[in-house]
Amino acid sequence: MLQIVPLDARDDGQFTAWYLALHAGATAGRHAPIVVSATAMRSQLLHQTRAVRHAFGAFNGDQCRGTAVLERDTQDNTHLGEVDVNVPPEHRRQGIGTLLLQQLSEVAAEVGLTTLLGEITVVDHTSPGLAFTRRHGFHSVHTENRLVLDLPLSPSRLAELVQTSDAAEHDYSVTSWAGPTPAEHLTALAQLKTGMNAEVPAGDVDADPEVVTPADLNGRDQRLQDRGYLSLVSLVTAPDGEPAGYSQLLVQGDDPTSAVQDDTYVLTRHRGHRIGAWLKTTNLNALQTAVPTALHVHTWTDETNRAMHTINTQFGFRVVEVMHEMQRGGR
Repeated sequence: MLQIVPLDARDDGQFTAWYLALHAGATAGRHAPIVVSATAMRSQLLHQTRAVRHAFGAFNGDQCRGTAVLERDTQDNTHLGEVDVNVPPEHRRQGIGTLLLQQLSEVAAEVGLTTLLGEITVVDHTSPGLAFTRRHGFHSVHTENRLVLDLPLSPSRLAELVQTSDAAEHDYSVTSWAGPTPAEHLTALAQLKTGMNAEVPAGDVDADPEVVTPADLNGRDQRLQDRGYLSLVSLVTAPDGEPAGYSQLLVQGDDPTSAVQDDTYVLTRHRGHRIGAWLKTTNLNALQTAVPTALHVHTWTDETNRAMHTINTQFGFRVVEVMHEMQRGGR
Protein backbone atom coordinates (compact mmCIF):
# COMPACT_ATOMS: atom_id res chain seq x y z
CA MET A 1 0.00 0.00 0.00
CA LEU A 2 1.49 3.33 -1.09
CA GLN A 3 1.47 5.99 1.61
CA ILE A 4 2.45 9.66 1.51
CA VAL A 5 4.24 10.27 4.81
CA PRO A 6 6.25 13.12 6.32
CA LEU A 7 9.98 12.48 6.15
CA ASP A 8 11.84 12.01 9.43
CA ALA A 9 15.36 13.08 8.47
CA ARG A 10 16.65 11.69 11.78
CA ASP A 11 15.70 8.17 10.67
CA ASP A 12 18.75 6.84 8.81
CA GLY A 13 16.90 4.16 6.88
CA GLN A 14 13.98 6.34 5.86
CA PHE A 15 16.18 9.25 4.86
CA THR A 16 18.52 7.06 2.80
CA ALA A 17 15.62 5.49 0.86
CA TRP A 18 14.06 8.92 0.38
CA TYR A 19 17.27 10.56 -0.86
CA LEU A 20 18.01 7.71 -3.29
CA ALA A 21 14.56 8.25 -4.84
CA LEU A 22 15.11 12.02 -5.02
CA HIS A 23 18.49 11.56 -6.69
CA ALA A 24 17.17 9.00 -9.19
CA GLY A 25 14.27 11.21 -10.18
CA ALA A 26 16.30 14.43 -10.38
CA THR A 27 19.13 13.01 -12.50
CA ALA A 28 17.26 10.80 -14.98
CA GLY A 29 18.05 11.59 -18.63
CA ARG A 30 20.24 14.62 -17.86
CA HIS A 31 23.88 15.45 -18.66
CA ALA A 32 26.13 15.97 -15.61
CA PRO A 33 23.19 17.04 -13.43
CA ILE A 34 23.69 18.97 -10.22
CA VAL A 35 21.68 17.65 -7.26
CA VAL A 36 22.01 18.72 -3.65
CA SER A 37 24.10 16.18 -1.75
CA ALA A 38 22.66 13.88 0.90
CA THR A 39 24.73 15.63 3.58
CA ALA A 40 23.55 19.09 2.58
CA MET A 41 19.91 18.02 2.21
CA ARG A 42 19.85 16.34 5.58
CA SER A 43 21.41 19.39 7.19
CA GLN A 44 18.81 21.64 5.56
CA LEU A 45 16.01 19.48 6.95
CA LEU A 46 17.43 19.07 10.45
CA HIS A 47 18.69 22.62 11.01
CA GLN A 48 16.00 24.96 9.76
CA THR A 49 16.20 28.69 10.41
CA ARG A 50 14.46 31.31 8.27
CA ALA A 51 13.94 28.75 5.48
CA VAL A 52 11.35 26.16 6.50
CA ARG A 53 11.13 22.88 4.56
CA HIS A 54 8.27 20.36 4.60
CA ALA A 55 9.43 17.02 3.16
CA PHE A 56 7.32 13.98 2.23
CA GLY A 57 7.90 10.61 0.66
CA ALA A 58 5.72 8.14 -1.22
CA PHE A 59 6.53 4.87 0.55
CA ASN A 60 5.52 1.29 -0.13
CA GLY A 61 6.89 -0.39 2.95
CA ASP A 62 10.56 0.58 3.18
CA GLN A 63 10.77 1.48 -0.51
CA CYS A 64 10.47 5.14 -1.47
CA ARG A 65 8.90 5.73 -4.89
CA GLY A 66 8.85 9.53 -4.91
CA THR A 67 9.81 12.62 -2.93
CA ALA A 68 8.41 16.09 -2.37
CA VAL A 69 9.71 19.22 -0.63
CA LEU A 70 7.97 22.53 0.01
CA GLU A 71 10.33 25.35 1.00
CA ARG A 72 9.23 28.73 2.28
CA ASP A 73 11.02 31.76 3.65
CA THR A 74 9.72 33.17 6.92
CA GLN A 75 11.18 36.66 6.33
CA ASP A 76 11.05 37.52 2.60
CA ASN A 77 8.35 36.66 0.04
CA THR A 78 6.31 34.95 2.73
CA HIS A 79 3.49 34.40 0.22
CA LEU A 80 5.70 32.11 -1.88
CA GLY A 81 6.48 28.40 -1.61
CA GLU A 82 9.02 26.55 -3.75
CA VAL A 83 7.99 23.00 -4.62
CA ASP A 84 10.17 20.12 -5.75
CA VAL A 85 8.71 16.73 -6.72
CA ASN A 86 10.87 13.83 -7.95
CA VAL A 87 9.80 10.35 -9.05
CA PRO A 88 12.32 7.78 -10.37
CA PRO A 89 11.60 6.79 -14.00
CA GLU A 90 10.46 3.26 -13.14
CA HIS A 91 7.70 4.63 -10.89
CA ARG A 92 6.35 7.35 -13.17
CA ARG A 93 2.90 7.43 -14.78
CA GLN A 94 1.32 5.83 -11.72
CA GLY A 95 -0.07 9.02 -10.16
CA ILE A 96 2.68 9.22 -7.52
CA GLY A 97 3.79 12.72 -8.52
CA THR A 98 0.19 13.91 -8.42
CA LEU A 99 -0.29 12.59 -4.88
CA LEU A 100 2.90 14.23 -3.72
CA LEU A 101 2.03 17.58 -5.29
CA GLN A 102 -1.43 17.42 -3.71
CA GLN A 103 0.22 16.94 -0.33
CA LEU A 104 2.43 19.99 -0.84
CA SER A 105 -0.58 22.02 -2.01
CA GLU A 106 -2.44 21.15 1.18
CA VAL A 107 0.47 22.22 3.37
CA ALA A 108 0.86 25.42 1.36
CA ALA A 109 -2.81 26.27 1.93
CA GLU A 110 -2.53 25.52 5.64
CA VAL A 111 0.36 27.97 6.11
CA GLY A 112 -1.21 30.67 3.94
CA LEU A 113 0.94 30.54 0.80
CA THR A 114 -0.67 32.03 -2.30
CA THR A 115 2.02 31.30 -4.91
CA LEU A 116 3.79 28.03 -5.71
CA LEU A 117 6.96 27.95 -7.80
CA GLY A 118 8.89 24.96 -9.11
CA GLU A 119 11.91 24.44 -11.39
CA ILE A 120 11.57 22.05 -14.33
CA THR A 121 14.48 20.98 -16.52
CA VAL A 122 13.86 20.28 -20.20
CA VAL A 123 16.45 18.32 -22.17
CA ASP A 124 14.26 17.39 -25.14
CA HIS A 125 10.66 16.59 -26.05
CA THR A 126 10.70 13.47 -23.84
CA SER A 127 11.28 15.45 -20.62
CA PRO A 128 8.09 14.95 -18.55
CA GLY A 129 8.20 17.95 -16.20
CA LEU A 130 6.51 20.58 -18.35
CA ALA A 131 3.49 18.45 -19.19
CA PHE A 132 3.13 17.33 -15.55
CA THR A 133 3.20 20.83 -14.07
CA ARG A 134 0.92 22.26 -16.76
CA ARG A 135 -1.67 19.57 -16.02
CA HIS A 136 -1.68 20.84 -12.45
CA GLY A 137 -2.22 24.50 -13.28
CA PHE A 138 1.36 25.78 -13.44
CA HIS A 139 2.67 27.94 -16.27
CA SER A 140 6.18 28.95 -17.29
CA VAL A 141 7.10 32.43 -16.05
CA HIS A 142 10.87 32.42 -16.58
CA THR A 143 13.44 30.36 -18.48
CA GLU A 144 17.20 30.02 -18.18
CA ASN A 145 19.71 27.92 -20.07
CA ARG A 146 21.86 25.57 -18.01
CA LEU A 147 25.39 25.56 -19.37
CA VAL A 148 28.31 23.27 -18.58
CA LEU A 149 32.05 23.96 -18.88
CA ASP A 150 34.40 20.97 -18.98
CA LEU A 151 37.58 21.19 -16.90
CA PRO A 152 40.47 21.57 -16.69
CA LEU A 153 41.29 24.68 -18.70
CA SER A 154 44.98 25.00 -19.51
CA PRO A 155 47.04 27.82 -17.98
CA SER A 156 47.57 29.23 -21.46
CA ARG A 157 43.83 29.31 -22.13
CA LEU A 158 43.15 31.03 -18.81
CA ALA A 159 45.87 33.57 -19.62
CA GLU A 160 44.21 34.28 -22.99
CA LEU A 161 40.85 34.81 -21.31
CA VAL A 162 42.11 37.19 -18.63
CA GLN A 163 43.91 39.26 -21.28
CA THR A 164 40.54 40.09 -22.86
CA SER A 165 39.89 42.40 -19.88
CA ASP A 166 41.54 45.81 -19.57
CA ALA A 167 40.28 46.38 -16.02
CA ALA A 168 43.72 46.06 -14.43
CA GLU A 169 45.09 48.67 -16.86
CA HIS A 170 42.43 51.06 -15.55
CA ASP A 171 43.54 50.47 -11.94
CA TYR A 172 40.78 48.08 -10.92
CA SER A 173 41.94 45.47 -8.40
CA VAL A 174 40.73 41.97 -7.53
CA THR A 175 40.62 40.22 -4.15
CA SER A 176 39.80 36.53 -3.71
CA TRP A 177 39.05 34.24 -0.80
CA ALA A 178 37.88 30.71 -0.02
CA GLY A 179 35.27 30.04 2.65
CA PRO A 180 33.22 32.58 4.62
CA THR A 181 33.38 36.23 3.61
CA PRO A 182 36.05 38.16 5.51
CA ALA A 183 34.56 40.77 7.83
CA GLU A 184 36.09 43.64 5.85
CA HIS A 185 34.24 42.55 2.70
CA LEU A 186 30.80 41.71 4.15
CA THR A 187 29.23 45.12 3.44
CA ALA A 188 30.60 45.36 -0.10
CA LEU A 189 29.54 41.86 -1.08
CA ALA A 190 26.09 42.25 0.50
CA GLN A 191 25.56 45.45 -1.52
CA LEU A 192 26.61 43.74 -4.75
CA LYS A 193 24.37 40.74 -4.11
CA THR A 194 21.44 43.08 -3.47
CA GLY A 195 22.19 44.87 -6.74
CA MET A 196 22.35 41.60 -8.64
CA ASN A 197 19.03 40.43 -7.17
CA ALA A 198 17.41 43.68 -8.34
CA GLU A 199 18.83 43.55 -11.88
CA VAL A 200 18.98 39.88 -12.83
CA PRO A 201 16.18 38.90 -15.27
CA ALA A 202 13.42 37.06 -13.41
CA GLY A 203 10.59 36.91 -15.94
CA ASP A 204 7.14 37.05 -14.33
CA VAL A 205 8.06 35.29 -11.10
CA ASP A 206 5.80 36.54 -8.29
CA ALA A 207 8.62 37.45 -5.91
CA ASP A 208 10.31 40.61 -4.69
CA PRO A 209 14.10 40.89 -5.10
CA GLU A 210 15.93 39.92 -1.93
CA VAL A 211 17.78 42.63 -0.03
CA VAL A 212 20.94 41.08 1.42
CA THR A 213 22.42 42.54 4.60
CA PRO A 214 25.89 41.79 6.00
CA ALA A 215 24.19 39.75 8.73
CA ASP A 216 22.24 37.76 6.11
CA LEU A 217 25.45 37.08 4.21
CA ASN A 218 27.29 36.03 7.33
CA GLY A 219 24.51 33.59 8.22
CA ARG A 220 24.38 32.20 4.69
CA ASP A 221 28.14 31.64 4.69
CA GLN A 222 27.88 29.74 7.96
CA ARG A 223 25.10 27.51 6.63
CA LEU A 224 27.10 26.74 3.49
CA GLN A 225 30.09 25.79 5.60
CA ASP A 226 27.95 23.63 7.91
CA ARG A 227 26.56 21.78 4.87
CA GLY A 228 29.98 21.00 3.48
CA TYR A 229 30.22 23.57 0.69
CA LEU A 230 33.41 25.31 -0.38
CA SER A 231 32.77 28.88 -1.50
CA LEU A 232 35.25 30.66 -3.80
CA VAL A 233 34.70 34.39 -4.27
CA SER A 234 36.50 37.08 -6.25
CA LEU A 235 35.66 40.74 -5.70
CA VAL A 236 36.73 43.60 -8.00
CA THR A 237 37.20 47.09 -6.60
CA ALA A 238 37.23 50.30 -8.67
CA PRO A 239 40.11 52.83 -8.48
CA ASP A 240 38.06 54.99 -6.07
CA GLY A 241 37.49 52.03 -3.73
CA GLU A 242 33.91 51.28 -4.79
CA PRO A 243 33.02 47.57 -5.09
CA ALA A 244 32.50 47.00 -8.82
CA GLY A 245 31.60 43.33 -9.18
CA TYR A 246 32.00 39.81 -7.88
CA SER A 247 31.84 36.16 -8.88
CA GLN A 248 31.16 33.12 -6.68
CA LEU A 249 31.68 29.40 -7.20
CA LEU A 250 30.32 26.69 -4.89
CA VAL A 251 31.56 23.10 -4.57
CA GLN A 252 29.75 20.41 -2.61
CA GLY A 253 32.06 18.45 -0.36
CA ASP A 254 30.26 15.23 -1.32
CA ASP A 255 30.80 15.88 -5.04
CA PRO A 256 34.21 17.45 -5.74
CA THR A 257 33.80 16.79 -9.47
CA SER A 258 31.37 19.67 -10.00
CA ALA A 259 31.25 23.37 -9.22
CA VAL A 260 28.28 25.70 -9.48
CA GLN A 261 28.71 29.24 -10.79
CA ASP A 262 26.45 30.86 -8.21
CA ASP A 263 26.73 34.50 -9.30
CA THR A 264 28.68 36.80 -11.57
CA TYR A 265 27.68 40.46 -11.43
CA VAL A 266 29.21 43.81 -12.40
CA LEU A 267 27.70 47.19 -11.56
CA THR A 268 26.39 48.93 -14.68
CA ARG A 269 28.67 51.97 -14.34
CA HIS A 270 31.74 49.72 -14.35
CA ARG A 271 30.85 47.65 -17.39
CA GLY A 272 32.81 47.87 -20.63
CA HIS A 273 36.11 46.57 -19.21
CA ARG A 274 35.16 42.87 -19.35
CA ILE A 275 35.35 42.66 -15.58
CA GLY A 276 33.08 39.61 -15.75
CA ALA A 277 35.70 37.70 -17.76
CA TRP A 278 38.40 38.75 -15.29
CA LEU A 279 36.31 37.57 -12.34
CA LYS A 280 35.46 34.23 -13.93
CA THR A 281 39.08 33.56 -14.88
CA THR A 282 40.33 34.41 -11.39
CA ASN A 283 37.79 32.08 -9.82
CA LEU A 284 38.52 29.25 -12.26
CA ASN A 285 42.21 29.52 -11.40
CA ALA A 286 41.33 29.27 -7.72
CA LEU A 287 38.98 26.33 -8.35
CA GLN A 288 41.50 24.29 -10.32
CA THR A 289 44.09 24.86 -7.57
CA ALA A 290 41.79 24.14 -4.62
CA VAL A 291 39.71 21.34 -6.20
CA PRO A 292 41.81 19.62 -8.89
CA THR A 293 39.17 16.85 -9.13
CA ALA A 294 36.59 19.28 -10.56
CA LEU A 295 35.44 18.17 -14.02
CA HIS A 296 32.52 20.53 -14.69
CA VAL A 297 31.34 24.04 -13.89
CA HIS A 298 27.59 24.64 -14.13
CA THR A 299 25.88 27.98 -14.66
CA TRP A 300 22.39 29.24 -15.43
CA THR A 301 21.84 32.24 -17.69
CA ASP A 302 18.64 33.95 -18.80
CA GLU A 303 18.12 33.52 -22.54
CA THR A 304 17.91 37.32 -22.95
CA ASN A 305 21.23 38.00 -21.19
CA ARG A 306 23.31 38.15 -24.36
CA ALA A 307 26.36 39.72 -22.70
CA MET A 308 26.74 36.86 -20.23
CA HIS A 309 26.03 34.26 -22.90
CA THR A 310 28.83 35.77 -25.00
CA ILE A 311 31.30 35.54 -22.12
CA ASN A 312 30.20 31.99 -21.29
CA THR A 313 30.60 30.87 -24.89
CA GLN A 314 34.12 32.31 -25.04
CA PHE A 315 35.01 30.29 -21.95
CA GLY A 316 33.66 27.11 -23.55
CA PHE A 317 30.34 26.72 -21.76
CA ARG A 318 27.68 24.87 -23.77
CA VAL A 319 23.92 24.68 -23.27
CA VAL A 320 22.73 21.25 -22.09
CA GLU A 321 19.14 21.95 -21.03
CA VAL A 322 16.58 24.66 -20.34
CA MET A 323 15.25 25.40 -16.87
CA HIS A 324 11.66 26.61 -16.60
CA GLU A 325 10.31 28.27 -13.48
CA MET A 326 6.72 27.08 -13.30
CA GLN A 327 4.27 29.12 -11.22
CA ARG A 328 0.74 28.66 -9.92
CA GLY A 329 -1.36 31.26 -8.13
CA GLY A 330 -0.19 34.73 -7.19
CA ARG A 331 -0.74 37.66 -4.87
